[in-house]
Amino acid sequence: EDAGKIHFSGYENDNRKGFIKKLGYLPEKTYLYQHLTGLEFLHYISEIFAIPKSEQSKKIAFWSERLTIDHALSKPIHTYSKGMQQRLCFVSSLLNDPEVLILDEPLSGLDPIGRKDFKQVFKELNRERGTTVFFSSHVVSDVEEICNKVLFIEKGKMIYEGAIDSLIHKNTNDLYKIKYFSNDILNVENVAGDLKDKRILDLIAKNVNIVEIEKDKPTLENIIYKIKPHE
Repeated sequence: EDAGKIHFSGYENDNRKGFIKKLGYLPEKTYLYQHLTGLEFLHYISEIFAIPKSEQSKKIAFWSERLTIDHALSKPIHTYSKGMQQRLCFVSSLLNDPEVLILDEPLSGLDPIGRKDFKQVFKELNRERGTTVFFSSHVVSDVEEICNKVLFIEKGKMIYEGAIDSLIHKNTNDLYKIKYFSNDILNVENVAGDLKDKRILDLIAKNVNIVEIEKDKPTLENIIYKIKPHE
């Protein structure tokens, strides 16, 4: 399938002008005008979105500082590293205050600090501005850390759509992992929920050093491998 319609917050892609004003987009590969400075590029994007000139500098300053690219805005883009270009492109996708933000592998190519910065901005946009952040990723741990809902696609077919918490809860067994030291050896036991309290009392009676008690919870990545089409 290579056709369809997009419905979002009262807008449809038939109303292209109205929809684009509410949309932010960050591609996996950035295509930037390398001869421009970062600042020139961001002003150019601002003009495309018809952002009033009185607001452009304020928005550019806010987001470029938030994503720590402000120090490089006076330099030509061709001098930027891959991570810096990704930061600049992310800034450009936020200038129009999008209601929906679509990101394609947004964390690839970033160093650990960049990944942390991007993920924090995703959370802030959703929590503080109500922005819908929709992104694709092959790194499942990132999805689990950031998202409320998830959609899995395999061979072009959707095999699951729904809340992450519900999916994890559905696939969680009533097991508890108990870690304790006995004779200076770390032991790990998996105990059924209805036997947990009795086992803890037994260990206390033996005067062992209990280190940790936690419910055995699968990761989202563990669960993905178990999901069958149409589950």
